[in-house]
Amino acid sequence: MDWIGRIGDAIGALGRWLAGLIGWGVPARQTTARVGASGRIQRKPRGTVMVNPPAGELTDLQGGLWRVVLWDVSESGICVAIRGRQPQLQRDAALSLRLHDPVTEITDRFRMELMWTKIEGHDLYLGLRLRRGSAPIRSSFLHRYLPRGGS
Repeated sequence: MDWIGRIGDAIGALGRWLAGLIGWGVPARQTTARVGASGRIQRKPRGTVMVNPPAGELTDLQGGLWRVVLWDVSESGICVAIRGRQPQLQRDAALSLRLHDPVTEITDRFRMELMWTKIEGHDLYLGLRLRRGSAPIRSSFLHRYLPRGGS
């Protein structure tokens, strides 16, 4: 039944192609990157999030709620992606982020503030930094996604 194996390989290849097409499963860049319109350079290494990343909700003080997917993480902040309905948030807006780890089934909450936004197609990326008084990222389940040198 060699044809069953070939069908399975074709389905796997199609899934990888589709994941690459929509940008899921593509590793984050490990190089230095410009941060938002400020032009400041992020010098800390960033982690890589692969297929089936943590997902959750982002809320603002006015009661807005958005489904998010973790896109990138560093010691000082988190980047999330939103599909569809895009919030109109101001820089430095206070936000609450709840992420659920699909591997360990742990849920963590983070007090964040908005640093930057970037629209790509139907996706909105938000760069968030930890607010003063928040627990560090390395003390959450996200420590697994930090680069080895940064954890």
